[in-house]
Amino acid sequence: MDLYKDYLGNVGFIQIIKRGTAEILEESDSGIFAYDNLSDVYMLKNDNFSEGASWLEKHKSRDYEIMVVYGDELTDFAKELCGFEGAEKCYQGVWTKPEPSERKNILKFRPATESDIPFLKEHYEDWYDDAELKTIERGELFIALLPDNPKVKVGFIGMHLEGSTGLLFVLPEYRNRGYAAEMESFMCEWVMSQGLISYGHVKVWNEKSMNLQRKVGVEFWDGTLTWLFKM
Repeated sequence: MDLYKDYLGNVGFIQIIKRGTAEILEESDSGIFAYDNLSDVYMLKNDNFSEGASWLEKHKSRDYEIMVVYGDELTDFAKELCGFEGAEKCYQGVWTKPEPSERKNILKFRPATESDIPFLKEHYEDWYDDAELKTIERGELFIALLPDNPKVKVGFIGMHLEGSTGLLFVLPEYRNRGYAAEMESFMCEWVMSQGLISYGHVKVWNEKSMNLQRKVGVEFWDGTLTWLFKM
């Protein structure tokens, strides 16, 4: 399968292949089924529902905890077959330009450390110890700071273990100052400096985040994906 024919839709697969953490379980002209051995996330995309469903049947004995599935019909099938209890539908956006988005240098950044964990846990509702601690250990989570007072934390942003940018949070007292866009631009620059692709997932109900992504120049795939997970 030529993943670059649908670059916006297949970027998650391209990312884990680029960094060498992908195990390709199944692949055809219609789709791909992969496992990312860094994040323990499975990814499934197939334009042929019958074939995609057969792949799930073939591998249903696997110990699935989290799976990203593209398209509603295959998502519903995977959720029932594999016993997933939770689901979050998202749009997928990609930075497609050859250079990172321009920064205004209105914030400073440093890698998060274990001493930041209480701050991160307090403000990030989707915090999972195993995943986020590994992100900190890998140096892929960053604290945003005021440039004239670098002890003051403004928020944070990072890369999820499966390769998408996220974990974005700005403290309420620092919102509406352009800091979220600056944090996005910083992260785009950092991801591209690692030889990777800057992309992310936005929950379908989060219009504010969609507007931010479009503001900085992110392009969106025209479909949706769903994160499936067990409670």
